[in-house]
Amino acid sequence: MNEQNAIYNYGLINGNIKFVGSGNNTVNNFSGQLVESGLSVDLCGSTFDNSGTLSPGGSDYIQTTSLNGNLIFEDSGPTVASMNCMNASSFGDSDLTDSSQFNIELDGKTTQADRVDVSGIVTLGGALNLILLNPGRVLPGTYSDTILTSSAYTGQFQTFNYRNTAVVNYQLVYDATGMVLNYTVDFAAAGLNGNQTALGKYFNTIQKAGGTDGLVPIVADLVAISDVTALGSAYDQLSPYIYNNTTRAVLNSTGNSCNHCGSI
Repeated sequence: MNEQNAIYNYGLINGNIKFVGSGNNTVNNFSGQLVESGLSVDLCGSTFDNSGTLSPGGSDYIQTTSLNGNLIFEDSGPTVASMNCMNASSFGDSDLTDSSQFNIELDGKTTQADRVDVSGIVTLGGALNLILLNPGRVLPGTYSDTILTSSAYTGQFQTFNYRNTAVVNYQLVYDATGMVLNYTVDFAAAGLNGNQTALGKYFNTIQKAGGTDGLVPIVADLVAISDVTALGSAYDQLSPYIYNNTTRAVLNSTGNSCNHCGSI
């Protein structure tokens, strides 16, 4: 006889999940709650219903998760309070809040991104949030990272939260079975003048060689500058030979540096 097993997350789940048996094995991640998935989520072919946040590997760690089953990203979901007050299978629209969140981290140093491989069907909804790690170590070039695969999917994410800058540009592509994140990194963006372009190419060369510890905070600030005009202004105030605390202060004075350069 098939068993029916369920996990209801009212807080944090971190690591692998494994059900035994071929019954109706479900994971319900409620609105405002967090699942930091590990290497595997084995539902024996059943369903992970996400109304909260799914973050492969948690913060500051690139993780590929294999999910055996189906995955639903809800546009809205039950709150913990509503689930405490009523049967898990019966709640009304007034008890639904927020959209699901899918947090994907991209490591600028390794060019690798979080990924979830789903054996079954994915229903897309809610928000996809892109977080850039190690912005001071980004590698110039053009890259493509698969972030979600499935046997099939329906819908789209309602919101893609990311930030294109003068240096980094992202594009989310839906293919036949999932999603691919394409992005480019170029410190010598089109629209700079000759001297600015030369300095941008210098940063491209340094970063391709692995960068330096001394340049990390400066590069992170450059990566966060929103437009080419502001990037050119920052370059105009930089010496190609002297990078010190005064240089960083100049960058900050442009008003375009990011206080949280890990997230764009």
